[in-house]
Amino acid sequence: MSISFDAIPDDIIEGGIYTEVRSTGPKGGAQHRALVVVPKLASGTLSTSAPQRVFSPGDAYRLCGKNSIGAAMIRAFMAAAPNVELYAIGFVPAAGVAANCSLTATADAATSGGGTIALYIGGVRVPVVVEAGLEGDGVEAAIVAAINLAAIDNPRLLVTAEVVQTGEPAVKSVKVTSKDTCALANSIDLRLNYYASDSRAAPKNVVVTIAPTGMATGAGVADADTIIAAIAGIPFDTIVWPDDAEAALKAWSDELDSRFGPQVQHDGHLFAAVEGDVAAATTAAAGLNGKHLTLIGSGDSPTMPCVWAATLAAVDAAEPDPARPRRTLPLPGVLAPPTIWDNADRRSALWGGISTWTVDAGGRVLVDRLITTYRKNADGIPDSSYREVTTLRTITSLRRRWNTRIQGRFPRHKLADDGVDYPPGQDVVQPKTIRAESIALHREWEQDGLVQNPKAFAENLIVERNLQDRNRLDVRMRVTIVGKFLTLATLLEFEH
Repeated sequence: MSISFDAIPDDIIEGGIYTEVRSTGPKGGAQHRALVVVPKLASGTLSTSAPQRVFSPGDAYRLCGKNSIGAAMIRAFMAAAPNVELYAIGFVPAAGVAANCSLTATADAATSGGGTIALYIGGVRVPVVVEAGLEGDGVEAAIVAAINLAAIDNPRLLVTAEVVQTGEPAVKSVKVTSKDTCALANSIDLRLNYYASDSRAAPKNVVVTIAPTGMATGAGVADADTIIAAIAGIPFDTIVWPDDAEAALKAWSDELDSRFGPQVQHDGHLFAAVEGDVAAATTAAAGLNGKHLTLIGSGDSPTMPCVWAATLAAVDAAEPDPARPRRTLPLPGVLAPPTIWDNADRRSALWGGISTWTVDAGGRVLVDRLITTYRKNADGIPDSSYREVTTLRTITSLRRRWNTRIQGRFPRHKLADDGVDYPPGQDVVQPKTIRAESIALHREWEQDGLVQNPKAFAENLIVERNLQDRNRLDVRMRVTIVGKFLTLATLLEFEH
């Protein structure tokens, strides 16, 4: 019999009409899967031992608790990538401590005028209405009332507030405390008058002072080894890590290198963010050299770095073309840092392994260049092979499509040498079969704008049976992926 059937036997003695249905191969691709690692409040139901699917932004408050950092991260990701399949896993530090900050107000009852204090907490605007004639204690009481009322109405506000007395004689101040008990809470930003128009409505002769250190004393971090163990064997294309701890990022780099290897092939890329100026950002990345790690510097933005990481990861995940540069894509919901990185800053950041951003005329934060922390090869020689995130995304796409193509079209085939031309109905694979399939798939990759140089691909393609294992076919492909149009250098000459 020359046709290979899966379910129809050769010896049908009773006769009849039998039709076997078999697909010639899978169509379409797998949906992008992302994981965010987030802190959770005691009221949250999110698992700390296994990834849990997030179906809607409303799930964030149920999973992590209202007024939580974890909910802010999940909602930021979903706002930027609503169609990406999202999972979350929580952590609760065993010895977690909340972060806090103190505010003080001074005012002269005889001269203070009414107005509105524009207080920003973690990028959330809290308007504090101040009546004319209040003294400092009255202003502080108004601040506490405004924060606690806003926290009820706005679950994005991550703190509570109270008036406390310290010292002898007692001095009153406002104590702002994070809901989360973890070190991430230290990066909750407190400031006045983010927008220029805020100061115009401020009450006269009223001064609010925020402790120079801002939020502090928060303690407790996520344990990378615990999270890595919890997702063992589960592939994720994108992972959001909430902090920039070097030990954790190195553990993830090793894990993602292992996953990327040929025996696992669970491709994935991790995103994190670093608070502070260029020097702080490059210092955080100095000890890293990961092909599958991306760090972005958040500067002095009011938006928390972990929210930057979640938003950036989502913007990358939502891009359907793996090879297309992410430049100019906006980071929705991220507030621009008042201190804008200039060209020199961005150049230093990029050489230091930090991805960069710009701000447009409307104040939106845009992706400038999305890179990995990889800078040197195993011999310590500078190497740009894996600098671009799009390079890894493109390689992943090619490998997955190749695997899917072969598994789908030749699931139960026999293997033979090229010497015989077998009938089309026989499920027999030969080196020339796979060679033809490789060239055909390369043409599809070309049409999708992922690769180039088809002639060189065909010339360099090797398909041969393994000499030791005759059930194995060895293939060497050398593809030339498309570049990124990031730079245009022009010499404009003129004559008199």
